[in-house]
Amino acid sequence: YEVVPVGFSAAVTALEAGECDGVIAGMSITDERVQKYDFSEPYYDSGVGMAVLSDSDITSYDQLKDQKVAAKIGTEGCTFAESIAEQYGFEVIQYESSSDMYQAVIAGEAVACFEDYPVIGYEISRGLGLTLPTPMEKGSSYGFATLKGANPELVEMFNKGLENIKASGRYDENRTAGEPPGSAARRRFLPYAGPAPQCRRLWMNLKQLYGFLPVMLKCFKFGYNIPWAWKDIPGMMHVNE
Repeated sequence: YEVVPVGFSAAVTALEAGECDGVIAGMSITDERVQKYDFSEPYYDSGVGMAVLSDSDITSYDQLKDQKVAAKIGTEGCTFAESIAEQYGFEVIQYESSSDMYQAVIAGEAVACFEDYPVIGYEISRGLGLTLPTPMEKGSSYGFATLKGANPELVEMFNKGLENIKASGRYDENRTAGEPPGSAARRRFLPYAGPAPQCRRLWMNLKQLYGFLPVMLKCFKFGYNIPWAWKDIPGMMHVNE
């Protein structure tokens, strides 16, 4: 098997071109997407957040008037930004990758960016010089996606594995891994952020995981580099613990 971390747009393109079997991490389940893809049961409830420079005076959407904001192509964050752009009078500039989008804000090319809340929250926890001045906007849930009708066995196995680890308590345990004591906001928004050893455990999980899969995967495409998804979601497919 091959695991390929790429940008969200590239991941979806690869799936549609038959270059991979599934997309995971940041693949929000929306009405539009269910017309094209088969989704697993939701494994994480996400949302959208606005991030600005840590020393920025911006604390609300009203302050974005006549400004440029950054968003990543094809994401829920981009859709949300575009939906309120006219109301608040700002321009949305689209980028291919999260890193390019963050750099646009840091370099002053945009005053803010809109991103999936747990994704940007994790990067901020790792030292990215941005902050989240507004509450999370309710978004869609994440799911594991395959092309519609192309791989029902794989989706079924994912769902069974997800059910297994929820029943065992492992799901809740992993969601709170690495959480600093006393951090209510982190407990609410960053439940997946864990230390490096936990991320390394992903590869052990993957080696075991693919021994159980009856379907041979060419590759997974990861829309985001989220250690929680890398570590836990493949582990969800463990049918035999």
